[in-house]
Amino acid sequence: MLCHSYAVNIYSKDKDLRAIQKQLPHVSIQSTMVYADASDEMIAEQIGGMWN
Repeated sequence: MLCHSYAVNIYSKDKDLRAIQKQLPHVSIQSTMVYADASDEMIAEQIGGMWN
């Protein structure tokens, strides 16, 4: 869980998947792209909450 939180935080600031891939033990960029999807979900939740 700590690794996931770290990666999502770094992605939210830099948007650099390659840098995250190198910092984590991911052979494939596909594995690292999970963190980009998580950030998109958080953005959708924040935007959705603006009209509630």
